[in-house]
Amino acid sequence: MTTINSQYPHGMKDKEIAEAIKEYSIEIHNSKANINTVMQFSPLIQLGQIELQGRQTKRVTTLSIVVSIVSLLIAGLALYVSLSSSRVSSQWEESQINLLRELKIETSNISQKLEATIKATKKIYKQEKILPRESYQS
Repeated sequence: MTTINSQYPHGMKDKEIAEAIKEYSIEIHNSKANINTVMQFSPLIQLGQIELQGRQTKRVTTLSIVVSIVSLLIAGLALYVSLSSSRVSSQWEESQINLLRELKIETSNISQKLEATIKATKKIYKQEKILPRESYQS
């Protein structure tokens, strides 16, 4: 005859509960489904299965919470990196704009010097009555 553990199912490990469920099922089978045996062990089998399901649900829930927390941490880190990158990108853009402004000023200065040189050269040509190179080829 099978004995019932006084700690069944709450004070037992998962493996012990599974073994007890198997033992109770064998007892019902060996009694050829005697109604008294069925009435005695069926609730214990159900209680053990419910306990195992509850423990499994608790483990899955805990794991889900841990995964959610890790996901939130990763999302926060991604947000930080994105904002940092955006800030650095804005600073880089500003420095590039400043460089372009400086280049524009330098180009403008060079252009003005070139125009002054061209005007001076034309003036010298007119005073000396020198023909431009293109004229010599004709």
